[in-house]
Amino acid sequence: NPDCVIGMNTNGGLKPTTWWEHLAALTKDNPFNYVVFSIDGLADTNHLYRRKVDWQMVEENAKAFIGAGGNAQWDMLVFKHNEHQVVEAKELAEELGFHMFRTKVTSRFTPGDGFDPPTGGPPIIGETPLSCMAENTRSLYLSAEGKWYPCCYTHMSNETGFDRSWGQKLSKAHERGEAWKELEESLKSTPKKVCARSCGSTYNQGQWTSEWVLNA
Repeated sequence: NPDCVIGMNTNGGLKPTTWWEHLAALTKDNPFNYVVFSIDGLADTNHLYRRKVDWQMVEENAKAFIGAGGNAQWDMLVFKHNEHQVVEAKELAEELGFHMFRTKVTSRFTPGDGFDPPTGGPPIIGETPLSCMAENTRSLYLSAEGKWYPCCYTHMSNETGFDRSWGQKLSKAHERGEAWKELEESLKSTPKKVCARSCGSTYNQGQWTSEWVLNA
């Protein structure tokens, strides 16, 4: 489908550089295709959250992908332990040739896990207007298990309230039409808790939640 945009997210810590060069060759014909490298800090901090991910391998793979013509974007989760590196990370993203750079916060905090939210992070939300990523981008999420969801947030959360059978239905021709209709209706329904947490407008405010910034 020439009108379909393929986007992928990765920690960048696997596969040899030749694999990333090949991926760039497969995706570069459509300038809207992209790969998001989820890099949460620099050499001394990225591995704290992205556990067992080798910084040198991430950097080499990103360079290989970008050098072969791939459209790379850097997505950085900001914690208390890496908030001082945001400016340096953005400068490195520009130096390496990343097309875009974004900082954002996460709600993945569990007492005692060693991760603290950054200074000036967003408040815990209650009721909030939504800016639905799935609707705005007309996109769906294909999980590593080969199942479809409205977005990655509804896949990851245990409290989504969404029908997890869609992945199976969309793989069966005789159930596909029904499944697509259910997906569309779900996006118009009363927002679930995971939607408010992930895409609520009051949650997505704060100095660490800027949108994608196009590198000049």
